[in-house]
Amino acid sequence: MKSILIAIDESKASLAALDLACELAKASKAEIKGLYIENIARLLEWEPAELIGSALGVTTAAPHVRDTEEQLQTENEFEKERTNLKELFETTCKKNNVTGTFKSIRGVIEESLIHASKTVDLVVIGKRGEGYKKDSKEPGEVAEELLRQVTRPIFVVPAESQAKSSKRILLAYDGSEASQRTLSTTAQIASILNAEILIMSVANDLEMAQKPLDEAKEFLTPYNLKATYKTGIGATTPWKVILDEAKVYNPGIIAIGAFGSNKLLELIFDSTTNQILMEAQCPVLLCR
Repeated sequence: MKSILIAIDESKASLAALDLACELAKASKAEIKGLYIENIARLLEWEPAELIGSALGVTTAAPHVRDTEEQLQTENEFEKERTNLKELFETTCKKNNVTGTFKSIRGVIEESLIHASKTVDLVVIGKRGEGYKKDSKEPGEVAEELLRQVTRPIFVVPAESQAKSSKRILLAYDGSEASQRTLSTTAQIASILNAEILIMSVANDLEMAQKPLDEAKEFLTPYNLKATYKTGIGATTPWKVILDEAKVYNPGIIAIGAFGSNKLLELIFDSTTNQILMEAQCPVLLCR
């Protein structure tokens, strides 16, 4: 791991994400790329009538550029945020003795991050940006979009992330393609951090749960990591079993395969990924 992208803004989750990125960079001697995106949507506005018409399929809504005074105010906000975040980023990198470069660009947040992710090994983002309700548990729209499109491993860090040691990693493994990639990435990160891993498999019965664990054990053997394996019963709500185990194991990182491709099914049957992201109080590592 040579390069880590950290999406930085003024949210508390972003600051927690920066701390994690520094920890990973220091352990792996990687470079951190801090990216602040001046959200172009802040320079635009929508007419309510056009939005309603678009929702009804009558018209195609399009944004208008805000008037000059509002644009100047937003530009001043961009400059202030950019200056503050650059100083914070550079100070944090220096404190952790890691190499970091800060960049500011203007664009659509999701598109900009997806493009930037292609040039790094790992992406670290906050769970929610500044505009979300403080009591909301759901990951932000940006986080969800990145998890569905970015091919690099992603850490999603909650604002309420507790100060836990990253020396313990809880990996939920079911043998799927996404979980196989997560297993491989987790093994590498555990090696970098010299962390122990608890690999957990949840199914309808113990025999079904044991098979993925046997695969994981064979894969991890060459890494010489301290790994333990545990089965769980509860295939209809595996996230509950995983989170209950997390309360006991107290991991600094939870690792799991990312969202599936069918959004409709996830709306009908709450996805394990989404539930873990909602409830976890530590960084979550996800791979597609």
